[in-house]
Amino acid sequence: MRVSDTTSCGIARSAEHIRPLLLIGLALVAGDALAQQAAPVPVPDLTQPLTAPEKMTVGQRPHPEYDPTTIRLGSFDIISSIDLGERFDSNIYGSSVEPLSDFIAFARPTINVSSDWGNDDALGFYASGDVEKYAEHTTENVNNVVVEADGRLGMMSGEYLELRSGYQIEHESRYAADSEAAVEYSGGGYFARYPTQYSVAQSMVSYVHSRGIIGVAVDAGIQSYSFMNEPTFNGGLAINSDRDRNDYSLVPRLSYELAPGYQAFVQTSVARNQYDSTVDATPEHLKRSSTSYAIAAGSQFELARLLVGDFYVGYIADNYEDSRLTSVHGPYFSGSLLWNVTSLTSATFKVKRSIYETILIGSPGTWQTEVDALVEHELLRALLVTAQVSYRYSEYIDLARRDDLIGVSAGLRWKLSRLVSWGIQGSWQQRSSNQPENGFNEGTASADIRLMF
Repeated sequence: MRVSDTTSCGIARSAEHIRPLLLIGLALVAGDALAQQAAPVPVPDLTQPLTAPEKMTVGQRPHPEYDPTTIRLGSFDIISSIDLGERFDSNIYGSSVEPLSDFIAFARPTINVSSDWGNDDALGFYASGDVEKYAEHTTENVNNVVVEADGRLGMMSGEYLELRSGYQIEHESRYAADSEAAVEYSGGGYFARYPTQYSVAQSMVSYVHSRGIIGVAVDAGIQSYSFMNEPTFNGGLAINSDRDRNDYSLVPRLSYELAPGYQAFVQTSVARNQYDSTVDATPEHLKRSSTSYAIAAGSQFELARLLVGDFYVGYIADNYEDSRLTSVHGPYFSGSLLWNVTSLTSATFKVKRSIYETILIGSPGTWQTEVDALVEHELLRALLVTAQVSYRYSEYIDLARRDDLIGVSAGLRWKLSRLVSWGIQGSWQQRSSNQPENGFNEGTASADIRLMF
């Protein structure tokens, strides 16, 4: 994990937590078409108390007449579901020439288990799967898994310890720059025979002291990445295992409550990205391990129950073991804003600038700027309509490459009962680049039925 990412994790810990199942439903409607980088899937923290409705989007608010019935097992609540659907993808490889299309059947089971102890102690368990089967191009079939357990131990009023630990199996997008580069370095063309599979094991320990107007928090975490080498279509082997690494982070944070609903904070971060291989598999055999330091300041705020948000601005310095890789330093930032326009309409805005790893020859990393806007409208009590616009700007440090990725999507979710809902979604994205043959267009359309049990 980059230092800039650990900052956002610290902020997220102090932000409100929404009902986990509704969060998952929103994510499925909004989609993640612009995701490219190898990174853990965001997982709800099941040990945190529920958020007040005015701090939720329209789609996240509880609807007792349509919310699933919770299964009680002792002092635990269990909610499970499965999404079954079909998606059409106009450009499954993200190719700039001769795009290939296909129909994809998918199944996405999810289970949440959370304690109902009514005190500061809590336990939570989350698991989900994502199975995709292609009608024609079966080499694209994937099976993704996410498992995470959370524990929260109350020490005194306003003081607690939390432990989060999980494991994920994911696949990179076909058009992810690192996946394409690994194939190119192997002499195998543009694409491997299969999507690049990677796993992430992660653990984080947090201490939070929030009694009075002054708060203190410390997060210590580790993320361990493991990538699969993939055969190419011409019989070669794309080496991805040179990206295997352990990312260690330590994030202390000091906050001050300026007034009810307003909190200022300052946060420092130190991170160590330690690669398993001394040098990478590129022709230049670069040493990618690095140490990062950062400091950031920001605020959380709430205005008249209509605007809720947080932001921070910081400075990062990233130093690499290999003298051929430039030390990276510069400003980074993140912010989010929830605007409840009316009781039926809400808008969410997010912006972020941070550093990501890369294996492109000559580049120590990528500055990526992300902008997202999501509007939700409750057309009927049981019918939610969404529209989203997303933008990613990737600037490869010390290289001439610049990529712009823009996407739009729209969808609806209709709850038929506590047990059944169905949804449809359409999306389109375009990547433009100053490098030849890196641009593409892709459109998708999907329909699914969600079963709650």
